[in-house]
Amino acid sequence: FEICSLWNLPKADIVGRNDPYVCVDLVPFDPNAKSERIHKTAVLNNVDIAIYTVLSDCFGLFKKTPAELRSTYRCICFRVRDFDSLAKNDEIGKVEIPIEDLLGGMLDEQRRSFRIDLGDEFATFDDGHEIVQKSKALGQLAFPSLALRFRVATDADNLFMEVMSKNNRKTFASYGDRFRKMLKLDKKNKQDIRSKKHSTISR
Repeated sequence: FEICSLWNLPKADIVGRNDPYVCVDLVPFDPNAKSERIHKTAVLNNVDIAIYTVLSDCFGLFKKTPAELRSTYRCICFRVRDFDSLAKNDEIGKVEIPIEDLLGGMLDEQRRSFRIDLGDEFATFDDGHEIVQKSKALGQLAFPSLALRFRVATDADNLFMEVMSKNNRKTFASYGDRFRKMLKLDKKNKQDIRSKKHSTISR
């Protein structure tokens, strides 16, 4: 699965903007059993709209067969939280997708938007003055939303997730930095060559 973006979130901090991240749990049928944490994104600091990428852990993977999912788990739950360095992190809300709905027609790579079910602390945002004002400003309903994409994992996906594990992300990032530096150097060299050609023609 891919966690694409978050938007229209209620303001969780008194100062500054939100610092959202998403935790993903498989919720069992048994109410006494613990949910299974299968993924967590990185925190995106001080944003109004959160757009997740490879380096902020947008991709997740659960290695379970459809039969295992159907027999054990009620739903997959995406919990939207706000990071707080000085206090307990706020639970903004969640999106629960029943396993039957997921397996029945969502594994098609289509990007889908889901309305976030807000927690008690933020419930007034969803049906009160704040959302009305936001909706008027945007010219459309401004519900807190989470965009997701699902598909059946391939061998290439499994390999990619292994390469992009937390242990390897720094290596990937350092290669990215080196590549960007190479592009800048290549661009500078081309500019220097064009400049030399121009000066030769002028003479």
